[in-house]
Amino acid sequence: MSSSEAAAGDVGGESPKKHSKQSKGKETRITKDSALVEDRLTLLEDILSNVGERYTEMADTFNSFNDDVRRGKARRDHLSCGHPRGERRGPRGGGPSSGDRCSPGEFEDVMPQELPKRLPPRREVDHAIELEPEAKPPAKAPYRMAPPELEELQRQLKDLLDAGFIKPSKAPYGAPVLFQRKSDGSLRLCIDYRALNKVTVKNKYPIPLVADLFDQLGGAKFFTKLDLRSGYYQVRIAEGDEEKTACVTRYGAYEFLVMPFGLTNAPATFCTLMNKLFHPYLDRFVVVYLDDIVVYSNTLEEHVEHLRTIFQVLRENQLFVKREKCSFAKEEVHFLGHWIGRGQLHMDQQKVRAICEWEAPSTVSELRSFLGLVNYYRRFIAGYSARAAPLTDLLKKTQSWDWTPRCAEAFEDLKRAVTEDPVLRLPDCSRPFESTVKIKIPVRYSFRITQCRKLTLRIPERHCIGQ
Repeated sequence: MSSSEAAAGDVGGESPKKHSKQSKGKETRITKDSALVEDRLTLLEDILSNVGERYTEMADTFNSFNDDVRRGKARRDHLSCGHPRGERRGPRGGGPSSGDRCSPGEFEDVMPQELPKRLPPRREVDHAIELEPEAKPPAKAPYRMAPPELEELQRQLKDLLDAGFIKPSKAPYGAPVLFQRKSDGSLRLCIDYRALNKVTVKNKYPIPLVADLFDQLGGAKFFTKLDLRSGYYQVRIAEGDEEKTACVTRYGAYEFLVMPFGLTNAPATFCTLMNKLFHPYLDRFVVVYLDDIVVYSNTLEEHVEHLRTIFQVLRENQLFVKREKCSFAKEEVHFLGHWIGRGQLHMDQQKVRAICEWEAPSTVSELRSFLGLVNYYRRFIAGYSARAAPLTDLLKKTQSWDWTPRCAEAFEDLKRAVTEDPVLRLPDCSRPFESTVKIKIPVRYSFRITQCRKLTLRIPERHCIGQ
């Protein structure tokens, strides 16, 4: 048996030779025992050496991983304006570098806890209300409200008066007040301006197409979403049109000096303002939909500079952001009911859950609400128009309500379609496009409900109509 085998056997306590009771010379036993001890020590040293090397390797890997995590966290903290001011250093120990980040105070004035208690400035775009010729001032009686709503009404009226956004009115106009519940559970004060809207000249300024906005975000890797704080209240009513916004409540009549919710041209006015302010940067690194602003970039360094540019525009025009509803430097962003990131488009699972839990409709109004929600995700559903046809037929004025098994099957089929969690690939608009007949990853499903007389056309002609 070799010395290493003897040592291994001795360590395991199973070597019969160590405990052999054969008579040998004392000198022979001492020499042999010494050799065994030396071999055992050598073996143990080798084992400990290997363990030490593995431990050192693991420790180096762990420390390197921790360093990467700390660096990544520090870079994201910079982008979310959470980095201490004193740690900002350029590459030469002086001024800011290209990788410099936002300090807490750099744009703190753009993200206040509440809107300033003053009127916004006059801008190039204020909200004007042009009435049709010979239109009479519409006036309605106030709506009744439950005690909790009356309490909320008093509180919000006081806040608006303190901020200078409204003032008591003696105008011949009068629109009733109501509340709309927000996604966070709070109540938004709205005015029922339907009578005023009927006699208002409509502003046909185009609202951005949601699909176009999504396409712009396809090739980006980092996103920041900014939400203006009470965006409508940051737009002034055009001078001389304030009395037309008069609303009537149980506590008196008031007219708005800022743009309230409910006016027919309010979205067009807001889009006009946003597009004018951000026109040099639209479709380059920012998209805007009403009061939602998304900044997108390919690298973190670019993203920092893009954010600084957008914040500077907001500061110069005294527009304020709701910090708690913003998300900074994310690889995925929630925008207009969708999740966008890594070149993919996903449905909002909360809305998918609402569709799945929808009970079978019993009226045309309930069916219209259901189809309105599902229709918003039609780009994810292959053959949507054909699958929804039994339901859309019930919406025709000439069709009487008849919930048949075919309708019930179509209803459940649409619910199953959204639960399959389809994912769409967003096109990269910065690269050239090629036409192909093979489909690997869908970008979107398009459809159009054609008139009966067009169903006799050939398939290529029907495809052209569908475009």
